[in-house]
Amino acid sequence: MKHFTFILLLILSSSLFSQTNFSISGTVYDTNSTIVDNGDLLLISKNNGKILTYTFIENGKFYFDAIKQGTYILKIHAISYEEFSQEIILNNNIDLQFSLTPKHNLLNEVEITTRKRLIQNKKGNILINVENSIFSAEPTTTNLLAKLPKLQVNETQETLEIIGKGTPLIYIDNQQVPFQMLNTLQVDDIKTIEIINNPSVKYEANANAVLLITLKKNTSNELKILLRETTAFKRFFNNYISSYVSFKKNKNEIKLSIAYNAMNVWERNNTSYAIPSENIVSNHVITSVTNRKQAVFNGGFYHQINDKDYFSINSNTQAQKEPFSFNTITNYSEDNMLDTIDTSTNDLGSRYFTTTSLNYQKQFKNTDILFFGAQHVFYVKKITNNITNTSNDQTFDVTRTQNFSIDSYIAKINYEKKFSENSTLESGISFLKTKTGNDNNSIIYNFIEENKAFYLQLSSKLFKKLNYSLGFRVEGNTTLGYFTDRKDDRSYRKNTFLFPKFNIHIPFKKEQSLTLNYSKNIARPAFSSLSNTAAYVNPYIEFTGNLNLKNAVTDELSLHYSFNKKAITLEYSYTKNSIKPFTFNYNPSNQTTTILPLNFTERTNIRLEANIPISYGLWSSENSLNFLYSRFVDHHSIETNLKPYLYYYSNQTFSINNITSFNLNLWGTTLKGEGPFSTLPVFTMNASFQKKFKNIDLTLSYNDIFNTLEFSENHMLPNINGNTLFFTDVNAFSLALKYNFGKIRKSNYKNKTVSNTRRIR
Repeated sequence: MKHFTFILLLILSSSLFSQTNFSISGTVYDTNSTIVDNGDLLLISKNNGKILTYTFIENGKFYFDAIKQGTYILKIHAISYEEFSQEIILNNNIDLQFSLTPKHNLLNEVEITTRKRLIQNKKGNILINVENSIFSAEPTTTNLLAKLPKLQVNETQETLEIIGKGTPLIYIDNQQVPFQMLNTLQVDDIKTIEIINNPSVKYEANANAVLLITLKKNTSNELKILLRETTAFKRFFNNYISSYVSFKKNKNEIKLSIAYNAMNVWERNNTSYAIPSENIVSNHVITSVTNRKQAVFNGGFYHQINDKDYFSINSNTQAQKEPFSFNTITNYSEDNMLDTIDTSTNDLGSRYFTTTSLNYQKQFKNTDILFFGAQHVFYVKKITNNITNTSNDQTFDVTRTQNFSIDSYIAKINYEKKFSENSTLESGISFLKTKTGNDNNSIIYNFIEENKAFYLQLSSKLFKKLNYSLGFRVEGNTTLGYFTDRKDDRSYRKNTFLFPKFNIHIPFKKEQSLTLNYSKNIARPAFSSLSNTAAYVNPYIEFTGNLNLKNAVTDELSLHYSFNKKAITLEYSYTKNSIKPFTFNYNPSNQTTTILPLNFTERTNIRLEANIPISYGLWSSENSLNFLYSRFVDHHSIETNLKPYLYYYSNQTFSINNITSFNLNLWGTTLKGEGPFSTLPVFTMNASFQKKFKNIDLTLSYNDIFNTLEFSENHMLPNINGNTLFFTDVNAFSLALKYNFGKIRKSNYKNKTVSNTRRIR
């Protein structure tokens, strides 16, 4: 609670700097009265010629806020248009219209170095401006994501969660990619990151939320080379090296990147549980060290057929060796008889992941767009377990091998027809087939899934101001699971799902609008959860998959109100067969205890979110408060602790000048009670300093400054009560150097990864 008090005082005190100013808004057209889709605007002081602030055109609109009274020069830069400049006398709020003159020659590159607002709210979604901000100095994309509002990267940096929404689909330029692709994505290439809380039906049905990464659009034939090295000092030494080459010649472009990461990962976990009916009490402490050597390769080719049509192919490969060892000390008591077990595990593990995608886009009549995409994904994980248990001076060994693989194919066709400037019809079909295989000590389990989908969506405008989109998605899903040695024991499911969605956006006054959303979506388990995979802890407990997991279906309704760059969102969702990823389970028939994903009958979520930006001079502050109520219900669960909780986020940036900046970033949660589950408060703070030296960027970072990031959760279930405490290893000081050679001023490169890659882990 003291951390919560601290953040509230920070927000309240910073409001003292706010003052009454004026705003400049407007619309940008060309000489044919057609909306100019995008461009940059500079507001320059007439007195000294300095750039005061920057914004961009979005769908023809722009907005400057909190501008002092005075005389200014407004400049507009838009590709394919003559530069526009006009004097503005500001003594009240004004709304302007400008007409740009087309030109045949492209404008020279415009470099914007002024500070812009880091985080914005757009119709209930959160937009983060990465380009030319303190965020652009982060050494890796996963490090960047971990510092953004509502995003949590897990301890192994292999999955991503959005507070109150769960695991999102990840898209790059509206193109779906697996999480592994982020390992090769250079932060320097990112323009913006958007958290879409209410994705449309053109996204997959399991897109309860989307993380949309938009790359920079910088068109000359040049070579760009980027080298980056990051050294991190945690409990052990970690080093990350990457190289990136991009070459463009006329209509062809090639991109290549290679990364080598040497990671020494330390982990500790305390777990205790009790089974009152069996008079069993157990506690164990696991300490683990993994020496992970990871190589990542990415290559792509893009061919611009003409101004609108293109063909591309892209391939990403990640290979890693991860020999790891851990020691477990267990105190196990049954009927008051205490047994102490020392478990030593020395494992050999490896992982291989590759995805290749093929794209073709054709545009008709300058309005209709046809897209075709095909993709293949392959993933394999191999582990050899060498386990020694020592108890009462006696030892016994356990040796087993596990192989898990995923083989997935997908094809997709999308067609977009534009009837008018404000009216668009989108439709598409897709086919997916995935096969997984799991060999657990020669016990082989196979799982096959096929998914066929069709979607249709209409977006238009009513009464000149009211924008709406209405659509639906239909999916036919078939699954088959079986053991190879007993094919008569088969799990077969066939379902057809309908997913309707609608969105209504009503603008009132300048910078004021109301947005209403409804959606139905589905959460399908990760493929690794639908297997007989097992992770040995001690003779009494292990982590396992769950072959009987069902899909979770959610209905969600939200209302979003934005005003003067601030925003409030109210959201309600109801989920049937909600999945809890890690849940204690005791089976009295074979007297085994497991930690595994389980379905609960239902889950209710209510979220109230407030976003409060503040700025003064060189300082800017982005703050987010989320009040959440979450309740799991099941016919056999016990509701012992139902407590709403608060998630808070604050980002403070001090832009000392165009080449030097300092950033302080913190977030946390209060005590959370979800009925059968309760989670203790969490708090962490990070700091970073950035300095540019010509072609070299230097970044110093200190993460989890107070070493407070720990996760503790209690489980109160009918026949078992458990507690887990996970100690993280993110308290680290890191030094990152980035070397830039050359530049491609505009990249047209596009490639869509079209598979349901979120489930591949």
